[in-house]
Amino acid sequence: NLKERPAYGETVIDLGAAPGGWSYSSSKEGAKVFAIDNGPLKDGAANNDSILHIQEDGFTITPAKLGGITIDWFLCDMIENPERVLKLLLKWIDNKWCNKFVINLKFGHHQPEKIISLIDESRLRDKTSYMKILHLFHDRQEFTIFGKIQ
Repeated sequence: NLKERPAYGETVIDLGAAPGGWSYSSSKEGAKVFAIDNGPLKDGAANNDSILHIQEDGFTITPAKLGGITIDWFLCDMIENPERVLKLLLKWIDNKWCNKFVINLKFGHHQPEKIISLIDESRLRDKTSYMKILHLFHDRQEFTIFGKIQ
């Protein structure tokens, strides 16, 4: 794993946040969370003072739309084409909008090997000081990628 997690005083953007598990987990560590999703937050994430729920498309949100704040953590677990999610992450990295990331790339309709090729072709490793790809045993249909920007 990344051996790091959102911490007290850090800022997190969680794209595809609903129902809010990653947002809630980050808020419990003391992070300020921007939960971006058109769907509702539930349980501990709903009505949480540390979580600002913004009903907007995760592909259009930028730090400028949030007042130009610094984002420490970019979290993304959208049910979306993995190539599109990877391009979104690269946009955030190239614009220096975040310092660390955790994303899930769903490959339900894609071959896992193709997703690994997309990651390699994107040169994501070259943009990070640390990166790890996990295929978690409890979810055989996605890769989780952790990274720290150089």
